[in-house]
Amino acid sequence: MRFSLRLSSVLTLGFLFSRLSGCNHAYWFVLNAFLLLQPMYEDSAFRLKNRFIGTVAGCTLLYFALPLFPGVQGHFALASVIVAFMYCTLPGTWQQAVFSTAFSITLASLAMQETMAMELRLVYVGLATVFVLAVNRFFFPTSMRGQFQDNIRALFHMQHSYLRIFVASLHVPLTTGRFGTAWSVSS
Repeated sequence: MRFSLRLSSVLTLGFLFSRLSGCNHAYWFVLNAFLLLQPMYEDSAFRLKNRFIGTVAGCTLLYFALPLFPGVQGHFALASVIVAFMYCTLPGTWQQAVFSTAFSITLASLAMQETMAMELRLVYVGLATVFVLAVNRFFFPTSMRGQFQDNIRALFHMQHSYLRIFVASLHVPLTTGRFGTAWSVSS
């Protein structure tokens, strides 16, 4: 529930920004925020760091590589090689962010100047990083430690319910309704 509320908040505010700002390619902000948000705070923090590092590295790599592949055919050839590497890397790592940045800027540079595409990518990834960090920190935060503690508490509650049923079964015969109550309480 917490993750759903965070995700809907991020998407609603992101699309509101995209719609009202009128900024060039503002939907990149929403897309990056969506990709960065994860159910647990630690997973999101890992992705935030890796996405930012990978985006900077991807822009740097492409700044030097793109002039070596002029024209539409060169862009498509470079994009074909980059996308192969992109799909061979583990999602959420900085390596995957390098290749996804390089791939998206290679294709975006067909419609706009590559330096403008790189600047917009860096700005929107930076904004999404700060935005998702704030949302994760202040709106329904969920950490692995807190979730683990909740799970342990639920486990002990379930075990306690089953022990009460066991003790009760020593004194009176059990009915199926008794088990149904215990299962609905523990779920």
